[in-house]
Amino acid sequence: MEGLARRLFASVFISLMAAALLSLLPTLDRQSGAGGETPVFGPMKERVVTDENLADFLLQQPIQLRVVHVEWDQEGVRLDMQQSEGTEAALYQDLLTLLKGFLVRTSNVASVELNAVAANHGTKVTVYAKRSDISQDPGMKQAESMSAQAYLKRTFHTVRHPGRAE
Repeated sequence: MEGLARRLFASVFISLMAAALLSLLPTLDRQSGAGGETPVFGPMKERVVTDENLADFLLQQPIQLRVVHVEWDQEGVRLDMQQSEGTEAALYQDLLTLLKGFLVRTSNVASVELNAVAANHGTKVTVYAKRSDISQDPGMKQAESMSAQAYLKRTFHTVRHPGRAE
């Protein structure tokens, strides 16, 4: 009985391994250049933002800000956003998340301008960022050791506008 259980386990294990290896064939085919198009947002690949996928790219960002206006000119992006609820720290964290998305996880965005207004606590922030700003910290890893607000102010041109949000 024990021998039967071992053989059954071995056959199931071998079947699973064969299925896993067969699932890699389309990936290997794409890497060799044979076949059609390669998906833009595939794993382990920098993203390329275009007119066609900018909205999808923004939807994939884990932020709570509502995008009100977007301008895209093939090298740079400008976003106007609103925060309806949340703290000032959460606002700065969302701005940092967007900058990481555009400057670290894409290959073709050279500059980003983020304008954010928080209606609930009156904060208005503008961040001007260029890819060259992160030349000393290309993966923006140093952001993990400080607050998002401190990192943004240290690394990029960040303006916190006085007064209440309109």
